[in-house]
Amino acid sequence: MAGAILAAVVAPFIARFDIDPRVHLWDQTNTSLLVLLAVLGSHAFLRSFVRYPSQDPFSTVLPAVSASFAVVLIIITVGHLNYSRSLLAMGYVMAFIWYGGMALYRERTARLRLAVVPFGTARDVTQLGPADWWVLQDASATISPRVIDGIVADLNIELDADWENFIVRSATQGMPIYDSTLTRTFMTGEVDLVHAGDIGIDALYPRRNYLYIKSAIDFLVSIAVLPVLLPLLAVICLLIKLDSSGPAFFVQSRVGYRGKLFKCYKLRSMRLDAELTGPGFTTAQDPRVTRVGRFIRRYHLDELPQVFNILKGKMSWIGPRPEAAKLAQEYEQCIPYYAFRHSVKPGITGWAAIRQGNVAEVAEATRKLRNDFFYIKNVSPSLDAFITVKTVWIVLSGFGSK
Repeated sequence: MAGAILAAVVAPFIARFDIDPRVHLWDQTNTSLLVLLAVLGSHAFLRSFVRYPSQDPFSTVLPAVSASFAVVLIIITVGHLNYSRSLLAMGYVMAFIWYGGMALYRERTARLRLAVVPFGTARDVTQLGPADWWVLQDASATISPRVIDGIVADLNIELDADWENFIVRSATQGMPIYDSTLTRTFMTGEVDLVHAGDIGIDALYPRRNYLYIKSAIDFLVSIAVLPVLLPLLAVICLLIKLDSSGPAFFVQSRVGYRGKLFKCYKLRSMRLDAELTGPGFTTAQDPRVTRVGRFIRRYHLDELPQVFNILKGKMSWIGPRPEAAKLAQEYEQCIPYYAFRHSVKPGITGWAAIRQGNVAEVAEATRKLRNDFFYIKNVSPSLDAFITVKTVWIVLSGFGSK
């Protein structure tokens, strides 16, 4: 919130020194209010992202701030508002510097300090990070909230009376108590596949009210991007045809919502005989990938035709990536609970996609499934927003492509 206050105080001051004399004071004031709105939006985005693991603070700060200011630009365009370009640019730079600096500060100094009751699965969480772990040795210990941020314990096992009294005593004194399984889930962004209880029966019906809203948003966003998407698709299709023989589109049967097969559309990035000369999955530096295909795969442009799958109601913008029918059958035979991932619509991007990219081997697919279950159990507007801004970062940086 300090960033929003800073923008509210400083932006009007900057407006007095606007270098463009054609911008009236009233327009400068409007721009100051719009800058404040954008900073508040950035703050709301980033505040909701704190709970999710992130490898790089700037991978969330830059897209979140950019998205907020992009919304302001849309408001200006739709409303035909006059505004100060220099003031808006200065507000953007200030917001990025402020929130980027705060993210770096938290990453380097604000590590969690957690005490661990050394029984059950709680003993294993000390291998996770980033946090400072203190393994308790004595149930009679007294812990101050000024020293420790919380206590981690396996709440699914039976502890002896002394440790139970310790947990109750600490909780009544205001100390947060965290279950070790949930702690592992939110520090790694993955759900273990050891027991069906780790997945939860709610994974079959995850927040259905939000899913209905999400489907409506998917459809409206798809309609909105069509004027930009269609010319871009035409250009890429022409390049694909000039680069190699064969159709511009690649169509494959994939497993969708509740296990139903559907035709998934992608731009062709491989030679026409790719399936005859190589494995069903893509490897790094795959020789089957064409020159144009390597570029569009790097920036995930080959996924663009899947917007038509969204319009048909077969996919969502965000969800588990749809797997090829043949691979899905193989994974179901060797990965426990694999079919649970079909309890939501597949997506163009998703939690597993931003954390792993494409996978092929069973071990990688198992970890991907743990990521998918994290999304299914925690699907929400804030998680979808987090995945969206991380996807923007990945597309711009080219990370995660194979």
